[in-house]
This record gives sequence, structure tokens and C-alpha cells, in this order.
Amino acid sequence: MLNRNMLTLTIKPLRLNRVMAGIALTCSVMAVTAFSPVVNAITLSDAWLAAKANEPQYLKSQIDVQIGEADVDSSRAGLLPGITASAGANWSDSNSDEVTGQYGIRLEQTIWDSTKWRTLDASEARLMSKALQTSAQKNALAEKVISAYLDVASSQAALNLAEQKYNESAKLLGLTEQRFKAGKIMATDLEDTRASHVDDQASILKAKAQLLDNQAALANLINVMPDQVDEVNAEQLFAPPLKYNGEQHWLKMARDNSPELLVALQNLKAAQINKDTAKAGYYPTVNGNVGYRNETKSNSNDLYAGLNLSVPLDLNGSTSASVEKASLQILQAKQDVRAVEIQLKQDVQIRYRKLALDWQRVEMALQQVNSRQQVLSSKQSVYGAGLIDSLEVIRAHNRLFDSKNALQVLLYQYWKNRAALLKAVGQLDDNAISMVSKALHS
Repeated sequence: MLNRNMLTLTIKPLRLNRVMAGIALTCSVMAVTAFSPVVNAITLSDAWLAAKANEPQYLKSQIDVQIGEADVDSSRAGLLPGITASAGANWSDSNSDEVTGQYGIRLEQTIWDSTKWRTLDASEARLMSKALQTSAQKNALAEKVISAYLDVASSQAALNLAEQKYNESAKLLGLTEQRFKAGKIMATDLEDTRASHVDDQASILKAKAQLLDNQAALANLINVMPDQVDEVNAEQLFAPPLKYNGEQHWLKMARDNSPELLVALQNLKAAQINKDTAKAGYYPTVNGNVGYRNETKSNSNDLYAGLNLSVPLDLNGSTSASVEKASLQILQAKQDVRAVEIQLKQDVQIRYRKLALDWQRVEMALQQVNSRQQVLSSKQSVYGAGLIDSLEVIRAHNRLFDSKNALQVLLYQYWKNRAALLKAVGQLDDNAISMVSKALHS
């Protein structure tokens, strides 16, 4: 016999199944959330996008451009006509029954004012300078992101090597303990192996500390703590051809595109405009106005127009002093341009010439790793035969991993130098980020 509860289950099986399925899904999600570690695996492209959206100095430079645009609008407004409307009412005790009212409108226009025109030119020059500074900030930010990202990847690879070395030394320690128990080696060999094993464990802790420092440096740029990044493949070396051929081509691109040089040249142009602005203090100004006013008491309507000519007289020498100051600022700006050109030429020449040498060092380091690997294999075979002590194996083992670390350092330094060369010529853009990303693997 069916009771009420059984009848309910029979009539509404679909609703109960949906409820149970929802409970199961919720439990599974909670289980995944509770027991699955959250890993922030970030690619170089992701880091670049995050840096552009979060780095304060870059965002501040973009705001500076908007301020510059507002300055241009404000300077331009001084050359446009201005309209003033007025209205009022007067009352006096002597004639308390009557209120006198008046109203009017006045249009003013600057016909010629050299100072206002030069001020507009100066604000436009400053706007262009701020736009170039934003480009320079973006170029510098890209290098910072690449450098910080590669530092994290290098530390991550160094930690992996330290853990590999620790695991290998654990195997050697186990084999040494077996040989000691069998009476084939002395206690000094066992102690040497144990000490080396402890050193390898300390190396892991040191590598972890360095990784945390580099992760924090990258997090300052992207506002996310990266748990894992892509690494350069040290087993399959990859170096795409340079974007430009020849040192002279690189120097020409630097002269044409370096953000630092373009900013210095624009600052020189702005200094020259400032001198013109100062000299405008010698020139007369012409203003015109036209208006209409009405008074209710006298019922008078008045339409009027006027023209004003103002001729400045530099009796106190303020204008000439301003011109002299602007001339000196031009000389300063020229020296700034010269300093940037000298530094830029040196940077491009040195970095371009070192790139080929750096890559040769990377290839040589790879040969050293292969050679050290063969030496270690031979030492292990001889040690297994009891012909040498464990200290020889430990030395060969340390030299192999020192060579691997040296290879990693040289490889990451090569890519950092390559990014610095692109920064010098103002070419650290999205395509450059994509090019560096091709050398990385997860």
C-alpha cells in the first residue's frame, strides 16, 4: 500500500532528481575548490597585457596626455571670441517708487596677440612631448616586463636544477651507504656524500628564496603573484634572426625611432617656441569689441563698438630677461639631445656587437654541459666498479650542474640583451613580445 510520501516521490521524480543533481554538483565544486591548488600560470603575453593595465607610471603618462590636450583647448580658447551678458537693477532712497534696470551684451575678440598664439604653439609642443613620453614609458615598461618575466623563469629553472641535483645526490647517498655497509669504502667517503647532500638541500632553499624575490618584482608590474611562468628551452636552442641587418641599419633605426631621442628633440622644439613666446612680449596687441546696452529709466538703447591697441614698453627689462633665459634653455635642450645621441649610439653598438658573442657563449656552454654529462657518466661507472672514491663523483656531479646553471644564466641574459637592443631603437611592441614568447615553453 502506498503512503503519501511514496506517492509524492512517484508523482514528482524529475524535481527530486534535479535537486539531487544540484546538491551533487555543488558538493563537487566545493571539493574542487577546497582541495585543488590555485596555480597562476602566466605567459609573457598575459604579463604584458596586465602590466599595461596596472602599472602606475604608464597609466600616469596617459593621464598626462589628457592634461596636455586640456591645456591646448585652454590656450586655443584665448583666441576665440568671448561673449558677456549682464543685467542689473538699482534702487535709491531718494526715489523709492522707481527701480532702475539695465541689461546688455558684449562681444570681445582678440584680433592680434602674439603672446596668445605662441602660448598655443607651446601647449601643442608640450602635448606632443607628453605623447612621446608615453611612448617611451611603454617601451621602457615592455623591457621591464620582459626582464622581470625572464628573471622569474630563470629562477624557476634554477630551482628545477637544484631539485634535480638533490635527487641525484640522494641516489648517490643511497649507493654510498650500501657500499659502506658492505665494507667497500671508508666512513670519510660516506660523510663527504652526506655533506654534499645537505649542501644540495640548502641550494634548493636558496633557489626558492631567489624565486620569491623575482616573483615579487614581476607582481609589482602586473599586480598578480605568478606561481608559474614559461621557461626558455635550454635543450633546443632557438634564436630567430635579428629584425634588422647590420650595425648601421640598427643605428639608423635608433636615430629615427628611439623614444628617448624623440622626446629630447621635441623638448628642444618646445624650448625654441618658449623663446618665441618670450619675444612676443615686444609686440603690440589689438583687441576689438562690440556690444549693446539698455536702461529702463531713460529708455535708452545703445549699440557700441571699440578697438584697442596696446603697445608694451620694456622699461624694466623683464621681457629681455625672459628672452635671454629662453635662449639659455635652448642651449640646455641642445646639450640634452647631444647626450641622448651619444648614449644611444654607444648602447646600440655595444648591444649589437655583444649579441653574436653572447650566442656563441650559449652554444659553448651547451657543449660544456654535454661534456660534463659524459664525464659524470664515466665517473659513475668507475665508482660502481670501486676504482675511485665518492668524492670524485661528487665533484663531477657539481661541475655538471654548475655548467647547466651557467647555460641557463647565459641563455636568459641573451634574451634580456636582445630586448634591450629593441628598446634602444623603440621597437619593443606587441610583435617583439610575441617573438620572445616563441623562445619560451610551458
